[in-house]
Amino acid sequence: MPNLLLTSLGTRTSPYSIPRAQQMAPGSEPDQHISWRNLVIAANYFDQDSEYAPAQAQAQAQAQAQAQAPERHITLRGAEPTSHPEFVNIYRYLLARHFTVRVFSSGCMDPVQLEALGAALVPQKSRFVINVHQEQDRTDVETRMQDRFFKALGAASSLAFTLMGPDPHMDFLLDIIDEYQLRPKIRLGLAHPMAPRPGNHLSPKHYGGVSETISRFARRCDQQGVILTLDCGFTLCDFTDEQLGTLLRANANLNFGCGPIIDVGPDLSTRPCFALSNLQPQPLEQYPTFEALRRFFTELVRAETRKRGFFGVYKKCDPCRYAKRGQCSGGCRSYAFEERS
Repeated sequence: MPNLLLTSLGTRTSPYSIPRAQQMAPGSEPDQHISWRNLVIAANYFDQDSEYAPAQAQAQAQAQAQAQAPERHITLRGAEPTSHPEFVNIYRYLLARHFTVRVFSSGCMDPVQLEALGAALVPQKSRFVINVHQEQDRTDVETRMQDRFFKALGAASSLAFTLMGPDPHMDFLLDIIDEYQLRPKIRLGLAHPMAPRPGNHLSPKHYGGVSETISRFARRCDQQGVILTLDCGFTLCDFTDEQLGTLLRANANLNFGCGPIIDVGPDLSTRPCFALSNLQPQPLEQYPTFEALRRFFTELVRAETRKRGFFGVYKKCDPCRYAKRGQCSGGCRSYAFEERS
């Protein structure tokens, strides 16, 4: 599902944070918020693009007996989307447009805005995905703000965690879910390089060890009824058959693909994804649908990676049967701009 970036302004410092202002088109205003005009244009675009939904989602939507409008989804990101001064009014507007609203956030929200959001909250139409760091990477202020957020909006919140080091400790995520009675879901992502420049990321040489850590963590999640979701960029060959069996038994959502997600910026410029945000931005309104945008960025990324002789994060990805069968994309395409393992 494409992402709408409400602002380039963040509210915390992360070991993996990269200011969104650095990802915007040359000449763009730094730290800008999306205007109401651009928001309405983007909402109309999200609304009309029914063909973007997977066939299964379309079938489910058609099966739902809704007397008014079909179900619609929109994902809001930032840097920190809740730092937009009109965030609560934007949330209300999107609900009025019959969108189910998913928000990726740090949970570090202004207390006045948070109180207003709590008053406007419609839990069944809201999904707040809160990215948390390990304790040593969190400030006291960040911990207090997330505590406040979870107490106010825990019923509509789940967790996300970015794997940035070779030995992540994730059990604390289950403690947070239990303490605040959050939705029993955890989204695991890999820290990828920011093409075409280097940045803080987890080297593929550590993927094998991290896969074992994920497998062990999945057993604990299974015992507590928590569902793991692997975000894009994981590599299938780094998981053993036993580890894959553990993840499947734990009902984890597995993803070994890499394709354009599409980020729509506050100025309505679009990019293929966060890690490839510096590749040839395109104006949203130049394309009739997200599917057309996806086709453009798919071809752009393919051309840029093939030009560099890139088929995956490992040299062995070139003749890989998993890639040929479409089971794995060979990791994040941003590694095309770095040396392979």
